[in-house]
Amino acid sequence: MKHFFLKQTQAFISHKRMNGQASPEAILIKNALDTDATFNAFMDVREEYIGQFPNKLREKILSSRVFLLILPTTNDISFLFNKGNWVRKEISIALSINEIKDDSIKIIPIAFNKDFTWPDKNELEEISPIVDYNIFYYDTNAKESSKKLLKAMKCKPQINWVKVICSFILMLILAFLITKVIPVDTEYRYEESKVYMSKLEKETSFNHYLEAEQDYTKTYLNWVYGQMTTGNKDLKLMKDFNKCYIKGRCVRMIVLAYLAFTNGDLDYVHSQETVNELVEAIYAKIPEENKAIFSYTNDSKLQRKKKLEGVLDISIEYLESKSDLRKLNGTLQKELLKATLMKRLWVSDGK
Repeated sequence: MKHFFLKQTQAFISHKRMNGQASPEAILIKNALDTDATFNAFMDVREEYIGQFPNKLREKILSSRVFLLILPTTNDISFLFNKGNWVRKEISIALSINEIKDDSIKIIPIAFNKDFTWPDKNELEEISPIVDYNIFYYDTNAKESSKKLLKAMKCKPQINWVKVICSFILMLILAFLITKVIPVDTEYRYEESKVYMSKLEKETSFNHYLEAEQDYTKTYLNWVYGQMTTGNKDLKLMKDFNKCYIKGRCVRMIVLAYLAFTNGDLDYVHSQETVNELVEAIYAKIPEENKAIFSYTNDSKLQRKKKLEGVLDISIEYLESKSDLRKLNGTLQKELLKATLMKRLWVSDGK
């Protein structure tokens, strides 16, 4: 995986066939390179070419960053004196690449016989620079020699920008599908929580809310209790319950009560959009610790009551700060509203 965004190093294996087949030494090197994902080695083993030196071989050499020349174990390289020999032509092409730009292709002659020696340089004519390259001696310890050869062949990594760009585009597409095409409701984990909240959000008058909320909450609490008694300890269940309780039940009741008190009418109906906006704004201001009024660790009644009082204070303070809403008539009415709501929210829970 670490090499996924890197281009494979192209390697060309130049070798002399024996009876039309690749030599065992050439096959050994090819197999060693095939075990390393960073290399992509090419060795012509089956193609039969007639006539001029094939363009396919020329293109393979030109696109390679490593040129491996397999030297015969017999030390007989007389075939290189033949200007028509294809191994000689392969060497010539590789050398010509480095003539244009130094070290643009690594040339590594590989010998399997430590007694190997090059003939007189002048005899090789245009491929004579090949003798200046260090010979890699591949000894009888094939595993160790393969490691050393792979190390000698290492080139500066090249990033495969096609893979990088394609992967980036694919990630963007997947992100788009997840966020836009596939419907994802991350606010509530359980369908019962969504149903409970959708019912409460339709209530826009205090009196009507009090009548309907009791039935909605009873049904929802029975479901939550049933989940817990069957061993459901899912933290998302508790998160759902706390959010429904604080946002849907407590904050909404406070908002509707405030609007009813300030307008002097317990049946006062406000727009659903405005009520929902006020509930959302207040809920966003409540600290996380106050939102988590219930937990599997069973906080004490006093701790829960203090959290609920905090929610009530934050809600009233926010509503009083809204310039487009009517204000409570003095401290007495404010304390009366708080006392009424606290009794309603706390006692009716039996907590």
